[in-house]
Amino acid sequence: MDWRQKLNIGIAVLLIANVGILVFALWRNRFDPVVTDLVLRNFPTIIGLPFAFIASFIVVALFRQSDAPMAFKGLGLEFQGASGEVILWLLCFVAIASMIKWFWVTQPLS
Repeated sequence: MDWRQKLNIGIAVLLIANVGILVFALWRNRFDPVVTDLVLRNFPTIIGLPFAFIASFIVVALFRQSDAPMAFKGLGLEFQGASGEVILWLLCFVAIASMIKWFWVTQPLS
């Protein structure tokens, strides 16, 4: 395991820990009516998007199969190296965030 893989794993663990701290902070304030209403009305934004960010990072950084530079060609554009990884991360993030929005059922709170 080279230093980049160790760094990526460290970043992933740090991101998951940060989201865990967010969830813990929200849990500690669950009886506060303002925080509860805010979280229930904006759950996909407050909880869903950080998890989409982490999932996208994990797909791009941790699931790489080779050490060769990543290349992405599509829609008349070509990206290589770090820009290929950024575009792949962006596509993963947009796809996951879109699915959160698409499958979210909006119901009025009682």
